[in-house]
Amino acid sequence: MPDRKNIEAIFLEAVELPPDQLSSFLDRRCGDDATLRAAVMDLIQADRQAGDGAFLRSHLFANDTPAPETDPPVESVGDGSDRFRILRAYRQGGLGEVLLAHDRQLDRDVAVKRIKPRWADNNEAQQRFLQEAKVTGRLEHPGIVPVYAMGTWPDGQRYYAMRFIEGDTMKDSIERYHRRLQHSDSDDVKRLQLRDLLSRFVDVCNTIEYAHSRRVLHRDIKPSNIMVGPYGETLVVDWGLAKLLDEPVDESMTADLARELAQGDGSTPTRVGGTVGTPQYMSPEQARGQLESIGTRTDVYLLGATLYQILTGRPPHHEDSITRLLERIAAGTLTRPREIAPNIPPPLESICLKAMATEPADRYADPNQIADDVNRWMADQAVSVHTDSIAVRMNRWMRRHRTATSTLAVAVVLLAIGGVLGSILWNVANVRKLQAEQERRSKRLELETKDRQRLAELQTAADAAETLAQIEVSRDRFSSALDVLRNALPSLQSEPRLADQADRIGHQADRLKALVDFYALAETVEQQNVLSRDTKALLACTTALKRLGIWDRADWWSGLPDKDLSAEQLDRLQWDVYQQLMLMDAMLVKSIGVRLSGQGRVGGAGAMLRAAGRLLTTNAGMTEAQAALVVSDRIDRFRVSESTRLYRSIAKMRLGQGTRLQGRDLGQTRNGADAHSLAVLSMIAAIDPSFELVFRGYQGDDSLLTARDLFARSAALRPKYYGTHLGLGQVHYLIAERRDDLHWEDLAPALHAFGQCITLLPQRCFAFADRSSTYRWQADLIAKDQRYSPGERRRRVTERLQWSLEDAQRAMRSYDSHPWVGWQAGQAYAQVNQVDRALRLWIKTAIDTYPLGDIADVRFVAVDDLRGRAEIGDWLQQQLAKPKSDMRFDRVVGFTALAGVRLNQAREEEALAAIESALAVESDNIDARAIRGMILLRERASETAHVDFRAVVDVDPDHPLGAFGLAQCLERQDRFAEAAEMFLTAENAALTGENQAAAALGRCRNAALAGDLVTAEVAVRRALDVEPACDLLSTVRTIASELNRMTHAEPVDQIRVDALKGFITSLAKLPRATKIEVMPAAQPERVTAASILNGGFELDSMRYWSSDSGAPWETTPGFHCSAQISRQAHTGNHSLRIEASTLDEPPPGNTPAGRTGQEFSVVAGRQYSLSCWVKAENVSEAAMRILGPNGETLMEFDAGTYPWRRVAGSLRVTQSADGQHVAPGTIIPVRIKIVARGSGTLWIDDLTCESQTQKE
Repeated sequence: MPDRKNIEAIFLEAVELPPDQLSSFLDRRCGDDATLRAAVMDLIQADRQAGDGAFLRSHLFANDTPAPETDPPVESVGDGSDRFRILRAYRQGGLGEVLLAHDRQLDRDVAVKRIKPRWADNNEAQQRFLQEAKVTGRLEHPGIVPVYAMGTWPDGQRYYAMRFIEGDTMKDSIERYHRRLQHSDSDDVKRLQLRDLLSRFVDVCNTIEYAHSRRVLHRDIKPSNIMVGPYGETLVVDWGLAKLLDEPVDESMTADLARELAQGDGSTPTRVGGTVGTPQYMSPEQARGQLESIGTRTDVYLLGATLYQILTGRPPHHEDSITRLLERIAAGTLTRPREIAPNIPPPLESICLKAMATEPADRYADPNQIADDVNRWMADQAVSVHTDSIAVRMNRWMRRHRTATSTLAVAVVLLAIGGVLGSILWNVANVRKLQAEQERRSKRLELETKDRQRLAELQTAADAAETLAQIEVSRDRFSSALDVLRNALPSLQSEPRLADQADRIGHQADRLKALVDFYALAETVEQQNVLSRDTKALLACTTALKRLGIWDRADWWSGLPDKDLSAEQLDRLQWDVYQQLMLMDAMLVKSIGVRLSGQGRVGGAGAMLRAAGRLLTTNAGMTEAQAALVVSDRIDRFRVSESTRLYRSIAKMRLGQGTRLQGRDLGQTRNGADAHSLAVLSMIAAIDPSFELVFRGYQGDDSLLTARDLFARSAALRPKYYGTHLGLGQVHYLIAERRDDLHWEDLAPALHAFGQCITLLPQRCFAFADRSSTYRWQADLIAKDQRYSPGERRRRVTERLQWSLEDAQRAMRSYDSHPWVGWQAGQAYAQVNQVDRALRLWIKTAIDTYPLGDIADVRFVAVDDLRGRAEIGDWLQQQLAKPKSDMRFDRVVGFTALAGVRLNQAREEEALAAIESALAVESDNIDARAIRGMILLRERASETAHVDFRAVVDVDPDHPLGAFGLAQCLERQDRFAEAAEMFLTAENAALTGENQAAAALGRCRNAALAGDLVTAEVAVRRALDVEPACDLLSTVRTIASELNRMTHAEPVDQIRVDALKGFITSLAKLPRATKIEVMPAAQPERVTAASILNGGFELDSMRYWSSDSGAPWETTPGFHCSAQISRQAHTGNHSLRIEASTLDEPPPGNTPAGRTGQEFSVVAGRQYSLSCWVKAENVSEAAMRILGPNGETLMEFDAGTYPWRRVAGSLRVTQSADGQHVAPGTIIPVRIKIVARGSGTLWIDDLTCESQTQKE
């Protein structure tokens, strides 16, 4: 093998030679050594490619001559499951190639990346490929492509599957922007285009900041490694050069490669002579090959280089030789951006140069600082690295204070006029005349100038507000867009000449307010639903759907405030509403069970007996059943589901109109929301066997596996729904729990699902808490895994525990609203030997989560026990049973924590034993005394409890348990006024709405009994506000009992008796969330639209249209026919274009045809009008038509060539797909088909279906 130093010496001489002298030079220096000559030529070729972006495609991974590459065949990828079917090649890089594939398991298109065949046998290539997969999989952020799976092909090649991204690179966007600068676009258009690029640049900064927080450097940031999606996505790709900061330099991939280079092996395209990165964007420390100096500020430099190209249109470094290029970079030589393009704003140049400072210490400290300065510039604010001139600052001040500026301008004019008048004072008569005339003109000029400027200012501000609001809407930032419009409205409304624009902006603001309210309330619904807090969730859900007018019309999807939304956003909104209706239906049905069974577990045998008795003797659950039928109707009118079949049967059973279906009676789920609903029921049945009395037998006997499959289907159909991924992760976790041969890798599916949740909604705590627990479990499994050496086990365990702690700390940010996260966070602390911290957190969590009062909601399972509480109690019990010498923590704190856990589990005897052990050692521990007081209070030992609570409150007046417990003791002593005051203290100290409501109701009771009915009314309204499901009935009973005692006492205080009676009556009239409102049923006589989705094909795809086989368009063998989305449209931007040509001799027995179709809901027995707009070109007779559910022709399109015309047909359905008669008024699914059987080209647009006006 030639010596590396000799290769580089010859290369450095040869690289400067003209091309015509190169061959003779190599003949002299290399002689007959073909291997030496080939190595030098590889370096020369790479050097030449560095200037044109082909550097990453150079052949420096191996010395072997690479084999020619061919397009990949259509093949399956997997370990026997044939999960991925390769469709075609998509993109090629230097090391790998990206293939478009179809994921058969989840029915979606994905990108599969594999090493090119030429590098398949190269160890370094494989290392780099695995490094990229590892790093990308470790990072979970909206700006980073998620990895779905990784595996090995039958031939031994590694691959990994990831999200398929369609779009351009930022390099393409920059080139388009600078091409447009050469044309005559207005300055406003150019500014908007620049702002869009800068906004995406800020997104990149945020992504790199996240990567740094996960201890990852990218090291190859450049516009061609940034993908720009069509819907606002900005993703940083190609993490092949990424470095984990946790690994020392000499263990990194680049160091390994350096050793191989020193031994004479080949070089990588991104490393020559010790450098790492792409030369055109490389930082000085990269150019010098100083690997130990490469850190987070290296990425800052690369971000600055990307900004440089945004501003100038070209990379920051370019030279005709790589040698000279690296020398220039290492010396810090850089052409200032304004020398290339003088019109670049100076602050942006300063930001760029600060980021690209030669010394890392002189750069921004982190990507967030760059983003902040760019955001400041876009907001017309001063940036931190640039001092504006006085003129610039004055202009900025004038833009922000236009009215004052106008006044000043007029004043200057007046001063000038005054000077002229002063010069002619010698003529008194003329002076007076001119002065009077000038004053009139000046005033008129001042008024006109002010008016014009004010109007222009308002018009400009309004136009800018509308433009900015639309940009924000396009990026799903509805709240931000609403703020922009609201800020513009007041000044517009004061100007009558802009009334039309004010009305337009006002209506847009109303629409956006409805969307903002809906999504905010939907967030509450989903969080409360996860916690089984159905009353709060139902209240929020009802309000959310009202804000969108869902109850105003049966075809609610046609009346959404969608005027400002894209087709994609409208489609997402429709399904979000559908999901909320599904959640509401499920909660209503659950409420039927709660009303029938009373307190306790809905699925238990005792509950079923209670429910049977109440079913026959009371009206409990009737209102919920009526509401459920209306909600089911709204759901099925959009898309029929199996979930509503079940819910409707339960509601009808309660109303005495039918029998309840079982799980085994249901068919396959029909959409993502449907699959999610049945997955939740299956998961509950798996966790609580008694619930199988309510729901069992759906798709087999193993409810947990059924739940997994249903959640997976839902996630594939609705990949952006948080609740589905959370449920999927929890089911994977539960499945792992029951395995005997569990390995740590088996928890990967759960981690992936939780990671998807965090990517979607990083502000929610649920997935962070659950992923923290999963990482802890992985650490336990790895610690016992004999496949690894002790050192490797320690490293992997430490890594998992660190990740667990990080996630736990993120979950703890939500402690004030979700204190249950303290259970899991404490476990993470304990695992990293912060046991004392864990114990104190568990005590705090036990105090904050202990329910001080009853609520109307019933949980199917003990959620806190599943989230670690039960495990904590058992662990504490085991630790406290050890000898004192083996204890890892203070026994008093340990026993107090154990007592808190057992008290929360309603295991009072164990709690009392533990707390007595704590108090035997430290009798004045206030947490221990508070816990003992609560136990004694439940045992009706209020006098002893009073002593404990008084001792607690004397030390800490705001102790949550101490204040509440003392208030209860005072109430039992009939010291009502004092109790009311103490309940107020407890209310302010309580953390959860449930406990705040319990304290507020206590204040209400005692204030009422003390005669202060004003305070009592304020308190009860406060209770209902913070916890709609609070136990108001017990408060009424207490006051009524006192009223009964007063009525029979002698003498009777009639005034007080009458006041209490009136107060009790007023309580009964209060609006409560537990009083379900029955929504209006659909009105049969109203014209309603059927839910044909994407009938205008504005989604720029054939989504929702498919043939019987599932393909978007199906053609019989031998018939030439295709369907694709066209930009020739009747309305909107797209239509469906069908092109067909007949065969002279079709195959025997085969009717040539191409077809697609869609299934949607209609009301049986009702007459519908189906219509569309069509345009034809050389269409033959009877070539194109639309068929009904039974194959009947609904519309046949005329032959010939003609422009857009409307075509209509009638549809009436009286039987189901299997030929069964259906009662009129029943909502059923029907399928229509678009069929081509002849030749010609047909465009179809605006396909709709509406009911006719006659009554059903």
